[in-house]
Amino acid sequence: MLSVRKSAWTQSVCIAAAAMTLAVVAAPAAAQGNKELMSIRMAQAMATRGITESIVGLKVRSQEVFFSDRSGETSVDTKIQAAVKGVKHGRPKYDAARDIAISEATITLGDVRNVIGKPVSYNNVTVRRIGLGTNTESSRPFLQALRAAEIDAYDQLARTIVGQQVDSRSRTENLVLVSDEVRTSVMAAIWGAEVKDYGWTEDGNAFVKMTLDVRYAKDVFGNRIKYTGPNVIEVTGQGAQRDDTRASMGQPGQPGRLYDPVDLKLPTGAPVAVEAPQTGGSVVRQ
Repeated sequence: MLSVRKSAWTQSVCIAAAAMTLAVVAAPAAAQGNKELMSIRMAQAMATRGITESIVGLKVRSQEVFFSDRSGETSVDTKIQAAVKGVKHGRPKYDAARDIAISEATITLGDVRNVIGKPVSYNNVTVRRIGLGTNTESSRPFLQALRAAEIDAYDQLARTIVGQQVDSRSRTENLVLVSDEVRTSVMAAIWGAEVKDYGWTEDGNAFVKMTLDVRYAKDVFGNRIKYTGPNVIEVTGQGAQRDDTRASMGQPGQPGRLYDPVDLKLPTGAPVAVEAPQTGGSVVRQ
């Protein structure tokens, strides 16, 4: 009887210990979730897209329209569709506090068919691109601004090398400007662009520095661009976290700005016209 009771007690202790072990093992898995994994996977996908845009290229179509009496608009459309293989991802980095993952993708290239179907030989060059990913709402605006800056850099490259169509219409009535409109547009196919630097200014806007060898630029019809500038050009794309057409110039000397603040000293009151007998006209007194 004693041995039977001892065996039963031992068995109950083992069962309880096993249950506690399962609870300890299962608890971290339930608490961890998949946010980190999904952010890393997103960063890897973004890095792969960057690799594809560099080696295969992308088509860029952009339009700008500005008016003297209301806010203007800019839009840039990019498009790419390609199959790539051989992309390798390094060990990802993860900022747990902000839920932002960073992944570096590399690929060693031989012969590639670009976005307009033409073969390009990269002679075993290794290309690297960085991708970022997040699944947290508060971190998304920073990454969205960075992508906007990247697209702006592509647009600037296209406008610099391929050129742009400019349409302008202005009208005055009784010496007063009543309408003023400027429209610009560009279409190009670009490949071979490299991201040299990226980051954010202190106001939260993003920047991307990008270079391109002009020998890798053609128009959408596959015609080589006649460009007499330097072989390699560099541009800095900019991107904002929100659409705010009432942007402030900020405080003079604020670090991180990509422009120089200036006070134009515009008159605060209505100008008064006075006679100027020497010229027969009038001058404006502030």
